[in-house]
Amino acid sequence: MLRRVAQDIGLDPDDAERSLTDPDIDRAVAEDIEAAARLGITGVSYFVFGGRYALSGAQPVEAFRYALESVIDAR
Repeated sequence: MLRRVAQDIGLDPDDAERSLTDPDIDRAVAEDIEAAARLGITGVSYFVFGGRYALSGAQPVEAFRYALESVIDAR
């Protein structure tokens, strides 16, 4: 099933299948989960911009624009 879905959306079916057992991907996901826990993130959707600005849940376009502009301005 995964192979077919991957192919239907334009992904390489072999790459999709390998990703399920790739230890590097497992490690990256575990690190993301740990980082989210440290930030107190308990649900989706949650977006962190530049490590400083965060939005949770459905937000208007203006909220995303403000967060992105704030990150750019902080550079």
